[in-house]
Amino acid sequence: WVMSKAKKEDADEDIAKYDGKWEVEEMKDTKLHGDMGLVLKSRAKHHAIAALFNRPFTFDNKPLFIQ
Repeated sequence: WVMSKAKKEDADEDIAKYDGKWEVEEMKDTKLHGDMGLVLKSRAKHHAIAALFNRPFTFDNKPLFIQ
């Protein structure tokens, strides 16, 4: 995962950035020991992350589900 460098269009420079912080860690109130997830670490910020697929996804007859 990488943090996005995107910016919102038509917004003031100081609020246009996706500069929220996140970490991969176990959730505070998890019921599954060892279950990891993306945890937001900063309040009132825009968050955006991205990851590359290992190979291109072809939208022929299969839908793409991201959870």
